[in-house]
Formats: sequence, structure tokens, C-alpha cells
Amino acid sequence: SIIFFYSLVNMYWIYPYYLASKTGALAPNYEFTQENLDLLSRESNLLNSIRVMAYWINSDVVKPYEHSLFFQVWMYASFVVPVVAFSSLVIKKSIKYSIIFSGIALFAIFLAMGTQAPFNYYNALVAVPGLSKFAWLFRDPDKLTFFIAFAYSFLIGIFSYKFLSFIRKIRNNDKKKLTIAGTFLFL
Repeated sequence: SIIFFYSLVNMYWIYPYYLASKTGALAPNYEFTQENLDLLSRESNLLNSIRVMAYWINSDVVKPYEHSLFFQVWMYASFVVPVVAFSSLVIKKSIKYSIIFSGIALFAIFLAMGTQAPFNYYNALVAVPGLSKFAWLFRDPDKLTFFIAFAYSFLIGIFSYKFLSFIRKIRNNDKKKLTIAGTFLFL
């Protein structure tokens, strides 16, 4: 049911692909070039992809005040989600699911990097005859970041459940438990 609901929420990009497959035209009617892919991947380096911010940090549109305190706080806060998500790997009781969703997140980070990725997957897709029809699906690396958010949401859920279960086991200090749990949930 979770996967169904997540797919339903993402229908804004799944439904057009479904309609295109019904008409028999699986590829768009425009030419897609390496220059377009480079342009769409211009901010998709590793750190921006991990933080799911490659599209939002567009140096041509927004010039952040890099010396302001707000920018520094925002920069450090942008690492909280990936750090908490991958912290689920240190929990031994649910390591199987953590490894599965961490693998999904890492693969999605690789795809979201586009031409900034260490291995140029787009050229490999175009070279394989059967897959070349579907290479256009990978034309905009930022569209693939929903896989990262999907994996992060499960990883954060796993970590939060185990962390809050651990906090509940602390003895004799209800105020301390409430403060730690409240701070974690606020974060």
C-alpha cells in the first residue's frame, strides 16, 4: 500500500509516460543531445545530489549570500536528512531493510548526477540497442531524485523508530526523554 500511495502521489510524471506508451510512441518527438544533458546536469555534483538539491541550487537563477549566517545554517541543515537516513545502517536489528533502501538511494544518487556521475550511463544506454529506445527517460537527472526521497523516507522511518524506542528505554528521567525525543523530532 505504501508503494501504491507513493506511485499515486508521483502520477504527475508517471501518467504522461503511460499515455505515451498507449499511443505507441515511446520516445518524444524532439532531438535530445549531449549538450542538453550537460545543461540539465550542471549543478548535479555528488554533494548536491546527496542533499536532493541539484535543481534548487541553480547558479544562473539564484545568487545566495554565501557570507550570511542564514546561508551557513541552511548549508549545514541540508546535510541532516542524508545523515539521519544513512544512520539507519548502524542499527543491527533492521539492517536488511536499511541496506536495501541505502542501495536504492545510492543508485538514485548516481542516476541523479547525470553527466556529473563518475560513469557516463547515458552513453551506455544509447549504445545498447534494446535500451536505446528508453534512454530519453533519463534525460533530466533531477526527475530521478524522487527515488532518493523515496529511499530517504524509509531510512528515516527506520532510524526514527529505533531511536525513539531506545529513548523510551531510558530510566528515571522523563524530562530528559521528552527533551531528547522532542529535539530529534524537531530536527
